[in-house]
Amino acid sequence: MNYRPIEWARIADNKRFPADSWPLSRNVHAVAGIGNPAKFYKTLINLGLNPIQHSFPDHYQFKEEDLDFGDSLPIIMTEKDAARCLDMDNKNLWYLSVEAKFEDETFEKTILEKIKDILMNKIDQKLLDILVCPVSKGALEQVGDELICHTSKLAYPIKDGIPVMLPEEARDLSDEL
Repeated sequence: MNYRPIEWARIADNKRFPADSWPLSRNVHAVAGIGNPAKFYKTLINLGLNPIQHSFPDHYQFKEEDLDFGDSLPIIMTEKDAARCLDMDNKNLWYLSVEAKFEDETFEKTILEKIKDILMNKIDQKLLDILVCPVSKGALEQVGDELICHTSKLAYPIKDGIPVMLPEEARDLSDEL
């Protein structure tokens, strides 16, 4: 997976700058409580910063004193780490927002399609090919979150990705078709 820097955001007031327009000192404290902090630090260096590296265990619950480095340099962290620092009273905390991209575009497209199908309650075509209306034994067509039988003029609901093929649960389409 590749990460593309998007923007800098200050935690205190959500002030934002494009990733290629860091407005403060190039010398920064870089804080990371993630599994692979080296990748984060390298990203900061590639953006032209000189990070003083402070690594913490993955999922570390930061306390304000953990981020007191005795100077006024900006403190930059990952967006994941920033989520655990939202209540801190430190106007010098920033995070780098990134966009994740799969290295294999075909794999990414497949995953995103699967997620879209799940979110839209889309029934797998193989299942749709064998399902029939329990009333007329007619073919079914998925339209949104329903399976439509044009023969019997019934619409069966899909709930949590599961077709409910009970005639008493079906919506009558006699007036619509």
